[in-house]
Amino acid sequence: MKILIPVDSVVSRLCGTQKTTPGTELRRSRFFVSVPCEEGTLLYHTLTGELRLLTKNETLEQHQTELTAAWYYVPNNWDEVRYARRLRSILAAASMHGKDKTAFVILPTTDCNARCYYCFERGVKHLTMTAETAKDVAEYIICSCGGKRVSIHWFGGEPLYNKEAIDIICAGLREHEIDFSSRMTSNAYYLDAKTSLRAKKDWHLNQVQITLDGTEKVYNRIKSYRNQDDNPFERVLTNIGGALDAGIRVIARLNMDAGNADDLFVLVDQLGSRFRDRAGFSAIVVILREVAGKICRFPTEQDAIKHCTALYKKIQEYGFSLETPELSGKLIVNKCIADNDCAEVILPDGSIAKCEHVNCAGTVGSIYSEKRDEKEILAWKEPAHFSECEECALLPRCGILKRCEWVKNGCAATTRIMSMRSLEKQIQQSYNKWKSESEKALLS
Repeated sequence: MKILIPVDSVVSRLCGTQKTTPGTELRRSRFFVSVPCEEGTLLYHTLTGELRLLTKNETLEQHQTELTAAWYYVPNNWDEVRYARRLRSILAAASMHGKDKTAFVILPTTDCNARCYYCFERGVKHLTMTAETAKDVAEYIICSCGGKRVSIHWFGGEPLYNKEAIDIICAGLREHEIDFSSRMTSNAYYLDAKTSLRAKKDWHLNQVQITLDGTEKVYNRIKSYRNQDDNPFERVLTNIGGALDAGIRVIARLNMDAGNADDLFVLVDQLGSRFRDRAGFSAIVVILREVAGKICRFPTEQDAIKHCTALYKKIQEYGFSLETPELSGKLIVNKCIADNDCAEVILPDGSIAKCEHVNCAGTVGSIYSEKRDEKEILAWKEPAHFSECEECALLPRCGILKRCEWVKNGCAATTRIMSMRSLEKQIQQSYNKWKSESEKALLS
């Protein structure tokens, strides 16, 4: 048995080696994930981050003592869920050293030119950041980042509805020689070629996520743009090409429910004919959930998973799959801006929130004051607790929070299944990398 990825040193110091007394009844850890591979079976522990290879001529029983010491087997009465959450809270507290803010979600406006039926911001008061507030935002970031590199996520509303505020903030950061990069969530209606070049140069924009709801007829109906005088679908596709030309990565987010599922397959073919050979273009699928109402539900979760899996297969065939991040032994303790003390959401009026998806509720402070609502900040860090958590192998690496709008109706089976498939892909990818490096070492 070989260790392909060792336990992270910090996790190793906290967990140590498991010691059990003789005769202790053991069971397989809930966090033990096995994936078949060419040489045998890959063993991955989602809490410790360790990855091992069990070859075909070996059995788990032969290595049970070693695997028990490494937490793959635990006592029957061991409360793994409590232990995992405690470990994550310790690591989270340790990672929040200092008070420097280095990640910001900035909403130049909460207004939008689209009227999507599934929008979670229906009823949100429309606010637009003034030039004066934008200058203050830049100054706040400069004073808060401690001279460290800053990452910005432009969000909305539609952030390009207020390009002036983005210009002012970025100009302020450049003037004070703050190293920064940015990304954006946009419908791209206003992301013409000229804006893309400006965004790449002045905003340091590296990536934009753009929602595509279907082919021309479906897309134009769902977006229902205000004051449109052209074909929005064609305009957005043209703008995607311009963004790619400017060196900006584009992630097409394909929002799916039962109403547009079949049409999305046709859309991917259209995207394939247009962007197949374009570097920097990728696509993801998101199954819409009942957040704002009016979602056309799939008959069953299994139907949703079936459509999602098939669409991802077609995306992969065109080479549009988003690059799978490398598997790491490190236990990621902050997957969301809401529980990260080094990150903040800045609203158009300068208010500070902890989640961009509920931007007008639950603010915790302002850029104009050092005072913060610590009770509210702490509330945003509380993890979600569902009955499914007790048996979920993904729990140690799950960043879902109790207040998250995405899980207000519970943890969806589609989310768990697709997340597990993603993890299995990462595990296989790590094995392939290890094997390739081993073969190179033999030849050298």
